[in-house]
Amino acid sequence: MKGDVNRLKAEKGRGKLVKDAEDVYALIDSLIICKNAKGTLYKELPDMAKLYNLVTGETITAEELKVAGERINTLAKLINTREGLGRKDDTLPWKVMNQPITDDGPAKGALVTQEELDLMLDDYYKARGWNVEGMPTKAKLQALGMQEYQSIIETTEA
Repeated sequence: MKGDVNRLKAEKGRGKLVKDAEDVYALIDSLIICKNAKGTLYKELPDMAKLYNLVTGETITAEELKVAGERINTLAKLINTREGLGRKDDTLPWKVMNQPITDDGPAKGALVTQEELDLMLDDYYKARGWNVEGMPTKAKLQALGMQEYQSIIETTEA
């Protein structure tokens, strides 16, 4: 997201940017494409779909690939949820939240407050279609065709 946002400011709208970037990187990892080659994918999802189709002989659209990236990240979250991890674990290192940057430069004095982190987590969870605790909702699992994992969130809610 270099250049797209002011990296020293927490604001709504970042959640979708992060979600979309994570989904693309999940696909890049799954397709075993070097992350350094990302810049050669001028039309990221359409280019990845074209490569997938050429290599496998199967047909997948850019939109289907986009959903696959979202499914990958949702599955990772479900695994963490099953293992007892939740919003309290979606945090940053102590140093980032408690020790201002001392180096000269535009980030001097910067740190992330708990209020800023909460704003960013809320925005990110909303962009993902997850609840305020950072768990995928039943509706999101349904939309992604992942209903078979619903028991994980039901167990956690109980």
